[in-house]
Amino acid sequence: MQTIVGHADWITSIAAHPENREIFLTGSLDHTVKVWSTKSHRQLNSLDLDSPVWGLAYSATGDYFAVATENGTVSLINCKQLSLSN
Repeated sequence: MQTIVGHADWITSIAAHPENREIFLTGSLDHTVKVWSTKSHRQLNSLDLDSPVWGLAYSATGDYFAVATENGTVSLINCKQLSLSN
C-alpha cells in the first residue's frame, strides 16, 4: 500500500493507465490533473486547468485522456505532447 500526497483539495477522480501499470492519473477540485508513478511513489507531471476536475479517463491505448471539468468542458489531452506517455 502507498500513500501519495500532492493535491491541494479533494481528489474527485482516478484513472489507471490501460497498458502501463506503473502510471495513474488523479483529478482534483484544485483544478489539476496529476500523473503519478507507483514505482517511484512520486508525481511525474501536472496539468493546470481553469476549473475543478470532476472526471477523467484514459483512451483504450493510453495515448489520450479525457478530462471533464465543473465549467462543462470536456478536454481531450494528448499524453505524448505532455510527456505523459507510457
